[in-house]
Amino acid sequence: MTLGYFGLILHGHMPWCKKSGTWPAGEEWLMEAMNETYIPMLNILRELKENGIKTSINVNITPILAEQLADSYMKDRFSEYMEEKISRCRNDIKRFENHFERKRIAEFHLKNFEHVYIFLELCMSSSYFSIII
Repeated sequence: MTLGYFGLILHGHMPWCKKSGTWPAGEEWLMEAMNETYIPMLNILRELKENGIKTSINVNITPILAEQLADSYMKDRFSEYMEEKISRCRNDIKRFENHFERKRIAEFHLKNFEHVYIFLELCMSSSYFSIII
């Protein structure tokens, strides 16, 4: 049997969207990518490291994306974005009190948004990369 190697290379790019409105191609575009892709990926890599699972992965991002992720204005906007998502989920849970399935969906999203927000706070209190290296 021939052994092989697998290399996973993830590349990220996002056009400049700072202060270019919100939706569909403004700041919210980056916020969605952070919430649904970048932070969950960092969290998975952190969990793998904590569980002693070695990975061979290359993550690279363009300078434009790196600049936006490091920007204090964008970090503050992302915190506001996540706080708004969490608030809306809590309101939906109350609103769907008598609709079991809808309430479960709102609870599912609330759990995910809170998980991302907690990880965001962890990232803000340290270096993004020290979490996974």
